[in-house]
Amino acid sequence: MCVRQEKYGLFNITYTNGNGEMITWDQILVQDGGKLIADIEYDQQIMKEINGKIIVISLYHDGFVHTYYEHGEYVYVLTADHSDIDEVCLIFDSILVD
Repeated sequence: MCVRQEKYGLFNITYTNGNGEMITWDQILVQDGGKLIADIEYDQQIMKEINGKIIVISLYHDGFVHTYYEHGEYVYVLTADHSDIDEVCLIFDSILVD
């Protein structure tokens, strides 16, 4: 199931597979005084270059993945209940085209 939501400053797509695992893509307009909260208790964090752009990937022991990317006036956040670096890179590779 795929759900798409749009409102001022935020674009969100949530995909849920048959096992109930979720992948969420958020596009957030950066605003003065705005807040973006992220869990910093990750087990490993790497920076990966995809199509010339740097993506910050945080990995957790239970398979949860959180990614962060800034471009222009937007922040892009991809989270997944259970994923790995290769899958995340494929998703970003398909989205981040010039």
